[in-house]
Amino acid sequence: RVGDGALARAAAALLARARPGGNAGTKESAGVALPALAPDGVVFAALAKVLSPGSSLSGRAWYPAAEQSIAALYALHPDPEGAASDVIRSFAAAAFKPKKKDADAESTDAKEGEDAAGGGSEAETEEASLEKKAPATSAASAVDAAQLSRFLFVLGEVGLRHLVHVEGLGRAVRRARVARDR
Repeated sequence: RVGDGALARAAAALLARARPGGNAGTKESAGVALPALAPDGVVFAALAKVLSPGSSLSGRAWYPAAEQSIAALYALHPDPEGAASDVIRSFAAAAFKPKKKDADAESTDAKEGEDAAGGGSEAETEEASLEKKAPATSAASAVDAAQLSRFLFVLGEVGLRHLVHVEGLGRAVRRARVARDR
């Protein structure tokens, strides 16, 4: 569905901007704002659907929805660092898990390499060592390009949002020190 990606993006953008009490480090927050929602809330379940490797959003529609979902996660979650690290771990696992048919081929190659190594001739041993090196190069090609693309996008977006989050916390600390010293 074409509208699902736009709807998810718009909903996440609205959530990120509609936080009661403001975000940490802003004028409205007067310091570090308390989280507006509980970490096990329905909102985070909906964001998790977008920010999962098996998201139902297709191709290009996923990227802007994921960007806004990460922004909403950082704006609303009481522990955005922990939540973002869980998201990154799930995408890394999806991107770097071996495909089933490639994993079966690697195990077959390894068994053949063991049989050849036990053979005895020097030529067979060299062939076996070359065959053992081949799965290492095919393991890199076993990575799904779409999953790798999503993983790298999430990694970059979380990095940027985390930098903004830390700078906001730094501003809040400086404001609190100035207020305390007055």
